[in-house]
Amino acid sequence: MRPPRGDVYDFLEDWFPRKALWASVSSMKVYLASFKKFFKWMGETSLVSPEMVEDVLSTLKDDRNFFLRKVAEEFPDGGARTWLDEKPVPLQSEKSD
Repeated sequence: MRPPRGDVYDFLEDWFPRKALWASVSSMKVYLASFKKFFKWMGETSLVSPEMVEDVLSTLKDDRNFFLRKVAEEFPDGGARTWLDEKPVPLQSEKSD
């Protein structure tokens, strides 16, 4: 079993922010942590190669803020940008230089 890195990226970058009704910054953080734990376990049990684990973990780390912004941008009116007591993630247009 060898899930391509692109599938994880595509899910977090595209499908989840657009299609999941529960999508929020907090829920994205949960997904990022879950993918990290899951792929570490997959590597520890030799279900995927160490290279696959490293590739996915690198994607999760390197693109974390991008994935969080995608969820925030999907709801520009703030509808699902926050969940429970979390702080909103500023959109690119809201950041000061």
